[in-house]
Amino acid sequence: MMKTVFALLLLFAAAPVWGQAVAAPACPATTVPAWRDAGAVIGGVGGGQYMVRSKLARDGVSGTIGRSALDFSAAGVSTALLPVWDAATLLDARVDGPLTRAIFTLNSAGATVPFSWPFLSDGQRADLDTTPYTSAAGDGLGEQRLAWLRGARSGEIGNPGGVFRRRASILGDMPNSVPLVVGAPQASQPGPDYATFHARYKARRHAVYIGANDGMLHAFDAATGAELFAYVPAVLFPALSALSSPQYRPRAYVDGSAGHAEALLGGRWRSVLAAGMGQGARGVFALDISDPSAFGQGMGSLWEFTDQDDSEMGFVGAAPLLAKFRTGTRGGVAQYRHFALFAGGSASVPGAPGALFLLALDKPASAPWRLGQNYYRFNTPASDPALDNALAPPALALGPDGSVRYAYAGDTQGNLWRFDFTGAAPWPRAVGPGAGARPLFVARDARGQRQSITGRATVLHAPGGGHLVVIGTAGRAAGDAPAQSLYAIHDSLAAPPELVGGRAELAARGGAGPGAGTINGPAFDFGGARKGWYLDFGHARSGGEQLAGVVLAASGALVFNTALAGPNACAAPASRTYVLDALSGFAFDADGSARSGIAAGRPTPGVAAATPLLVRTGSAVGPRDATGRTRTSHRFAIVGRQGGGADPPIVFSLGALAGRLSWREVSNWRELHAKATR
Repeated sequence: MMKTVFALLLLFAAAPVWGQAVAAPACPATTVPAWRDAGAVIGGVGGGQYMVRSKLARDGVSGTIGRSALDFSAAGVSTALLPVWDAATLLDARVDGPLTRAIFTLNSAGATVPFSWPFLSDGQRADLDTTPYTSAAGDGLGEQRLAWLRGARSGEIGNPGGVFRRRASILGDMPNSVPLVVGAPQASQPGPDYATFHARYKARRHAVYIGANDGMLHAFDAATGAELFAYVPAVLFPALSALSSPQYRPRAYVDGSAGHAEALLGGRWRSVLAAGMGQGARGVFALDISDPSAFGQGMGSLWEFTDQDDSEMGFVGAAPLLAKFRTGTRGGVAQYRHFALFAGGSASVPGAPGALFLLALDKPASAPWRLGQNYYRFNTPASDPALDNALAPPALALGPDGSVRYAYAGDTQGNLWRFDFTGAAPWPRAVGPGAGARPLFVARDARGQRQSITGRATVLHAPGGGHLVVIGTAGRAAGDAPAQSLYAIHDSLAAPPELVGGRAELAARGGAGPGAGTINGPAFDFGGARKGWYLDFGHARSGGEQLAGVVLAASGALVFNTALAGPNACAAPASRTYVLDALSGFAFDADGSARSGIAAGRPTPGVAAATPLLVRTGSAVGPRDATGRTRTSHRFAIVGRQGGGADPPIVFSLGALAGRLSWREVSNWRELHAKATR
């Protein structure tokens, strides 16, 4: 069975719309805690699962990340109050840290080198030798500034001769980067020599990866918390000197999330990580993490890709996807190539097209980027040239060979796009599915206003063929802003394409309101007049409700959280957790059956994880009936955001039929058997 590690983002406020000024209201003073949660991930499998959680310090420029044990009980799952390890504490305690830390970067020749003065290019040294917030260069402090970035404290203000910013911790803040836990490689993978690769690395240590606003992506040992290595993206060098300034103005550096997969690079299997930098820079980078304890002995940094390589590159915060694509055939044999796939992000340019990028993972670091050769860009047209437009992170639908057949992504103008990769590269007609690059669906509220799709879609197989694409909308809950909704859109994959004209072609699901809402609506069959379903969230009276994070799919159910802003800007926020049947949109009763008339979306105080921290706690198989059918039940728990069991656990079970589901008589079975064995 394939092992899966979930990387899940926690949000504590609705993300601002870039380029929009928001006045801060005069609210009653509240106590700011010394630390607050930022992001969390469930690592490990089975009974060996644990939580890795990042935190932000009150000073706004320091952070930490730690591992906490999970306590499984009949009541659900809770987290230990104290972490097993704390990365900031461990880093600060390393007396020899500035000299011995394994920190790397990419030099101007495309080679991975130690983040150390003798190995840097002249341009990189000049960047570090620049006085922050001035145009003056050559202040003579470049080498000392680099030592400060590596963790040296002797040059900080307060020490004799100190001129650099004094830090509470050498580990920077990490408000938006979601922790990523990577263990052993996937057990099986089609391709030459993969078994040899897996045998070599199957016992490697689990590592935790996270970007921080100290200019680095960090890798920590998941068992001990020791730093394994760190990487400084070369594109950030012009901004590094500002970190050391006593007048430092907090900004983003490596503020994006990372994704990973195994990939075949030039005939060699490697484990690859790719990450954006959020608002730190318009770019992404890829690293070889096959052996995180010996990063410098592997392939190191595979490449970096920025707006200097393609002007349509924007800010990428969501984790890139790494996947195999079928690029064509040669001599009747399918040819494959591994790519990093991501939406181009936002540059806040009204009317700009959306952009989906594919970057070849096997491109040598020293080779130039060439459109149509080692990277591809697919543009989606803007529906309204007066509005900002950005493509949301994509979701994938794979074929039987494990290659990407389709990608789905929404955009901030409400369009849901399908990208078709069933043909050969360069996939000239990928954008659609409608003729002339028309979207599959446009999200509009009951008043006809476009709704922004900003999160990653969830893709499931639909009954009778095709895909069910689940998307949620989010945006400002003020003035005449549209109400927000959840949609499940059926893409039949028919030719010619069957576009979904609007919510009139969907089954309505109603009931969301100030309290737990009863989900009602008519039943429907796939392939009929209805092409999916939708659920409108509460709006004006509740202060606005919108999807938070990603919708998870588990045993045929959709599990997701929403955020409620409150009736005014000073009101305490709240959350809801929903568990709905993916195919019908209904909630589940006590027996695990989905039907109309069941309540869902109970409000909870505070702000929960944007994406639920979902843990499977067990399963049970019922007795078989006379036909051989049985009913399986899977138990799940949603881990609380706070440690020490401060949040009440949410537990639920989902059932499904298994075994022999139906019988049919095959009268000519002897002839069929004989034909099959010839």
